[in-house]
Amino acid sequence: SVKALPEGRLLGLWVRHLALNLCAPPDLPSETRWFHAGGELRFLPVVDAGKCLEALLDLYWQGLMQPLPLFPKASRRYAEALRRGKAREQCLKEAWERWGGKRNPHPESSDRYHQLAFPDGDALDPLFEAVAEGVYGGMLEHLEISG
Repeated sequence: SVKALPEGRLLGLWVRHLALNLCAPPDLPSETRWFHAGGELRFLPVVDAGKCLEALLDLYWQGLMQPLPLFPKASRRYAEALRRGKAREQCLKEAWERWGGKRNPHPESSDRYHQLAFPDGDALDPLFEAVAEGVYGGMLEHLEISG
């Protein structure tokens, strides 16, 4: 593709990659790549793909029962900061910049669906942290970005 993968589509690509790793014959490569004009995204093989998919499905079912604080930009930013070894407070600060930061012209908190699900606007709580780490932690561990 000419364009980079939209932020919200990365999770779908990760789920497809996990399914590939779970179902592919051993003689086939189990990497997923997204090429675009600016570079490449590459998911490395996942040994415990079934366990990862099961954890994501558990969160999916929870999300059918109640709104889960999972936001493509803020959640990923939190998990990335965590992977870089940042303190919890710094991770939340970086996530907040995506969620509702004043320097962000398009904060995720302005999304009408997010406002409906989290009317008080305070969605970056301990559940947010657990969900962000649960969804994006394993994905970032297997993701390489070049370009």
